[in-house]
Amino acid sequence: MTEGQLITSRKEILLMFRRIQTRLSPITIRPRESGLSLTSYLVEIDTEQQQLILDEALPKNRNHLLQDGRSLILETLYDGCRLTSTEVVAKAVTSAQGEITYHIPLPKKLHYLQRRQSFRAQVRTMLEIMARLPDANYDMINGRLKDLSVDGCRLEFNGDLTKQLSPGQMPLPLTLIFPNAAQLDLHLVLIRVEYNDTRQKTYCGCRFEALDGGQRTRVANLVTDLQRDQINHERHGGDPAGTPVLFIPGEKSVFMDAEVKSTPDQAGSTPPSEQNGSSNNARKLSALQLQTQDAPVDIRRAHQSAVIAMKDLVAALRMQKLLPIEQAQEAAHNLLRAWLQDRQYLLLLTRMRSADNFLFEHSIAVGVLLADFVAFKQADQVRPESLERLIFSGLCHDLAKSLIPEGIEEKNLTLSDDRAAQLREHMDDLINQLARIPGIPKETLVITRQSLERLDGSGLPKGLTAEELHPLGKLAAAVDAYDTLSHRWIKEDVHYHPLLAIKQMLSIPDQLHTASIRHLIAQQGKYPLGSTVRLSDQTLGLVMRQDDNQQPTHLRLVYSLANTSAFPSRDISLLDSNLAIEALSDPVKSGISSSLLRLPLRT
Repeated sequence: MTEGQLITSRKEILLMFRRIQTRLSPITIRPRESGLSLTSYLVEIDTEQQQLILDEALPKNRNHLLQDGRSLILETLYDGCRLTSTEVVAKAVTSAQGEITYHIPLPKKLHYLQRRQSFRAQVRTMLEIMARLPDANYDMINGRLKDLSVDGCRLEFNGDLTKQLSPGQMPLPLTLIFPNAAQLDLHLVLIRVEYNDTRQKTYCGCRFEALDGGQRTRVANLVTDLQRDQINHERHGGDPAGTPVLFIPGEKSVFMDAEVKSTPDQAGSTPPSEQNGSSNNARKLSALQLQTQDAPVDIRRAHQSAVIAMKDLVAALRMQKLLPIEQAQEAAHNLLRAWLQDRQYLLLLTRMRSADNFLFEHSIAVGVLLADFVAFKQADQVRPESLERLIFSGLCHDLAKSLIPEGIEEKNLTLSDDRAAQLREHMDDLINQLARIPGIPKETLVITRQSLERLDGSGLPKGLTAEELHPLGKLAAAVDAYDTLSHRWIKEDVHYHPLLAIKQMLSIPDQLHTASIRHLIAQQGKYPLGSTVRLSDQTLGLVMRQDDNQQPTHLRLVYSLANTSAFPSRDISLLDSNLAIEALSDPVKSGISSSLLRLPLRT
């Protein structure tokens, strides 16, 4: 299959949709001439009727757009490339239970779009998208974006800059600044530099370089937004309802790609809560949003899709095949979308465990918690691309464990000498394999190399000491230990007990970075999400929601201490009750399973 191809083979189209269904990949639905989009998932392929059956779309208040027979565009990602089907019509079908699905004829053709043969979208004359990059003297120059494809772009600058800008240079950093103040950072190589004497302007033809999965997705979305914007102005005179959010002038700035900054390296540094800054940081997190993403995802499916991506990574690693990096990057991208949409519910999902999926769920949890930690610490400057790279790094960090006997179920921080020797060898091989993959994030290599290292040199694979470890490596080791130790296994059931993890981590300051642990404590709050608490009426509940100061606001009541028995779970608002939290409680003693966190809050 070549990129930019029009797929017409029924067999190939069915195969692609089966993989989309298996991976739980979200499908974006764009009703024509509406300027809005929805997200759905493929739940069934009816080969007899030649139909795709999609679940009820999100957000639900837009489902009417699918029920009036209007033409739709379907888009999804497939191995890092964009699949598009146009002129689709959906038929709403309501089951006896009242559940709505949408039946769509199996497309007879699919556009497999990426790179060379992909559409080049023009930027209309009155739309100012600023472009900033350094010249040969590393002085920043400002211009504007003229057109864009997923492969590259054309830039315009005032005056003759042919001496400052030369084709074939090393990759240059490009910042695109949109009317709403959002920014997108990319890297490019100059292919052509031409000066137009009549217009007295310099034009540069550029090719994007080393884009990760998230950046490719955003560029592709931006191309679509430019197309929608052009159509909106040609047909509707620039109706604000049809104008993409990026192109609406505003004062709110969105930080699209801040560098991951070092964790404070002083063991005695003050946690955010002690600086009275935690609530401010929590509020700033709400400013983090993907401006090109205007339809929500199903958070549980995003998590399940990441589990599937992890299983495929492990299967490829064991069979010594090429790693499906694009699939893992797409999973990281969808986890980030879920985190931006409902951070607390995604965190709750990452605190569940099953015996068969421990390594997969643990890796997802580490990635999400790393991103959450950095976003909390750098709330006023972090950008989504940086968080996505951290999530992806978490997915990769423990892959080597899958190659040792029973490594999928490994639940301990320490290993026997034989198992440690095996893991050390597999870690070296994995790191070398990842390092050879073009565009692999530097964060991924640091975290994969150092998440099992210890400050005293007792870790794996190299036995590095505190002075040799990267700050991100120290943080990753603390996050990995926190998630591992927070889960207690009793008779194949899993109990989430973060207090136990904190006590154990603080008892080994010679191995784990104390400052990172203290910041984790401050960020999680006294009663972390998912933890078990004892209430004033002698019932036990799970913390389901917190406010900006990490104080519980909603609980799931599950157990009566007076009757020493569980009861059907009931969700309450703590603020609307007469109850008070007295203390954390050990979930093992009362048999409270982490699986009780699965369902969303019901209030």
